[in-house]
Amino acid sequence: MAENSLKLTRRLMLTGLGAGMLSSALPFSALGEPEDADKAIRDLFGDGEIREGKVTVKLPPIAENGNSVAITVSVDSPMSEADHVRRIGLFSPRNPIPELALFELGPRAGKAEVSTRIRMAGTQRIRAVAEMSDGSLWMGSASTVVTLAACVIG
Repeated sequence: MAENSLKLTRRLMLTGLGAGMLSSALPFSALGEPEDADKAIRDLFGDGEIREGKVTVKLPPIAENGNSVAITVSVDSPMSEADHVRRIGLFSPRNPIPELALFELGPRAGKAEVSTRIRMAGTQRIRAVAEMSDGSLWMGSASTVVTLAACVIG
């Protein structure tokens, strides 16, 4: 007669112990809710007023895979010595780490535009904040539907 009961072997016990130790070493933010994107924006740019406009965010309407989503951010600026973009930050409200990227620019950049690929943990609205040379802050955003999410902790 074959025995179908679960045997506690040394290998099974060591595997369980290793998994328990690994999960206790993970940061709490990886296990719980994602950090707040508003807090990340304040931490990076301060508490100044952020106005809508000047910033255009382009995302595809549907991203079949959240592991690599194309994004382009452009800012309406002459990029002169007197009037240029200093920084552009990208933020996600649903990713485990809300700060996706930070780009530093200057008048020599010639054009206030950046393009990259980001990971997205599901359908969401990505925000871009631009800091101008006069200290003003401007924001734009765009949404995309993600059919296969990335950044999932399970």
